[in-house]
Amino acid sequence: MARAHANKPEDPEIMAYLSLGYDIVGQDEVARSLVEKCAKIDPINPLNDAIAGWNHFFGGRFDLALDTLFAAYNLSPESVMHQYFKALILVYNDRADEAYEFICKNVEEISENIWSQVTIFLST
Repeated sequence: MARAHANKPEDPEIMAYLSLGYDIVGQDEVARSLVEKCAKIDPINPLNDAIAGWNHFFGGRFDLALDTLFAAYNLSPESVMHQYFKALILVYNDRADEAYEFICKNVEEISENIWSQVTIFLST
């Protein structure tokens, strides 16, 4: 992703996934700068809320991640990835009962999709 970003430094989709990579390996500040740049370049990109939420989540700012991850879900409630992160952030904000109810109502229990399977796992 870093090479792709070097070749296309203004591509918001590359920045979104590169920022997630930086978040996962603990480079929160580098990721945050990409999140901010991505939002400036493409302010209506539906991934903006998701990547801002991931940045807050992986940075341990679970309360801040709540609104952004909910917003990402609300833009694409059919997205199994957004369903997972909505349920997960509820759990991390001590709202496990709400997460369980959400999963039971919204996540397809029999699915081959890994995001759905992991989300169902949260409910156990």
